[in-house]
Amino acid sequence: VDNYLIYLITGIIPWTFFTSAIGMGMTSVLNNANIIKKVYFPRIILPISSVTSCLVNFLISCVIILLFCVFSGVGISIQLLWLPVVALIQYIMLLAFTFILSAVEIYMRDIEHIINFILSMVFYVTPILYTPDVFPSNLSWLLKLNPMTYLVNAYRSIFFYQTMPDMMGLGIVGIFSVIIFLMGYIIFEKLQKGFAEEV
Repeated sequence: VDNYLIYLITGIIPWTFFTSAIGMGMTSVLNNANIIKKVYFPRIILPISSVTSCLVNFLISCVIILLFCVFSGVGISIQLLWLPVVALIQYIMLLAFTFILSAVEIYMRDIEHIINFILSMVFYVTPILYTPDVFPSNLSWLLKLNPMTYLVNAYRSIFFYQTMPDMMGLGIVGIFSVIIFLMGYIIFEKLQKGFAEEV
């Protein structure tokens, strides 16, 4: 891949946003156990604030990507206008996951280690270090089932290839994210009733 460093960065930074948001969001409720015991407030604020802070960091990191693109000669294009759309889809998906994980973490403390292991496996079935065409063809279905594949490809289209993202893939991930978001919200609201006793 020409300009492999830019190719790598446009995959690594969105992935870092994904893993840091999952990690911080999953433990957001448990890490604030003392506050939960003393003061009543909407508990759902905790995972939302964690994921939102990661989103802000990601958007700042996007400036770094832009600088790399400019000084490497890749340049920038009007396709950057798609960045808020892709970031919003990833943000909704991360909120969905953290709603579920932060609530379950209170009752199953070991889930954090399980999720970290799963994330390390998912990394290798996300086209970050390689192009999708070099992935074994008999296992290509793993890439297609991985929502981060579509998001990483979308970011690469915007920054690296300077083309319109795959709207079909983004649409599928967007619908998936909204559905999981609603499910996650319901699960969180049901489980939060026992937070004060369990923490």
